[in-house]
Amino acid sequence: MKDMIAPRNQDDKTDRKRVTRRRFMGCAAIAGTAAIGGATLAGFGGTALMSWREKDGWPNGEALKQLLSKSQEGTAGKRFPIMDLHSHPSMKAYMYKQRFWKSHEDQPGFSPISLTVDIDALVNGGAGVFLCTAYVLEREFFSDVVPLRVLSKLHPRPHHMATAPLNVLAMEYLDKAEEMVTETRRQRGDIIELAKSFSEMKQIVSEGKVCMVHAMEGAHHLSGRLELVDDFFHRGVCMMTVPHLYPN
Repeated sequence: MKDMIAPRNQDDKTDRKRVTRRRFMGCAAIAGTAAIGGATLAGFGGTALMSWREKDGWPNGEALKQLLSKSQEGTAGKRFPIMDLHSHPSMKAYMYKQRFWKSHEDQPGFSPISLTVDIDALVNGGAGVFLCTAYVLEREFFSDVVPLRVLSKLHPRPHHMATAPLNVLAMEYLDKAEEMVTETRRQRGDIIELAKSFSEMKQIVSEGKVCMVHAMEGAHHLSGRLELVDDFFHRGVCMMTVPHLYPN
């Protein structure tokens, strides 16, 4: 009888040590949220710690167009601009009110608050088209990651992100991305524009501007309602991945 019980107890211990998706996501995300610490409380809904450096002035729209055009010249002549298929500037703008139209310095190590994709980075890299990818944190994040769960109880912005319908939050992200374009045009000139179709993208690129296109990372943004695909399509979303970090 003892010989029969021992293996079962051993299996129980092995099961408790098994790495599940929930345990993996929780451990991986705790490091990031802990690094944010008190800065996150200040960043949500307020002025976050900025990684950008103040300058005497930024190049205007025409100067940026010339720089972008020069970066796209190759040995064989004019080439189609680089397409950045995965960036999240609207996420930092939505969460921490980071400013896309400003220049940002690279920060050493892990910096969850700082913005790494801005108008100057895209122009200097010759990226004439970029997919501004909306990513709303899945609900499981707020149950698996203790710091996020606590923040959602203490601050209105994380609480909104943890409770509002995912499709509503996705639309807010798209709104924020379009606000980024409007503000950049106001601050830096006619250098960037949103495209909602392939023909619009070609036209914007031919005018020497940076073209932003909506995309979405994870079909959880649909909140289980497939009919919302049409709504997002009419907003200009050109791509949506199906899986992400959790089943949906």
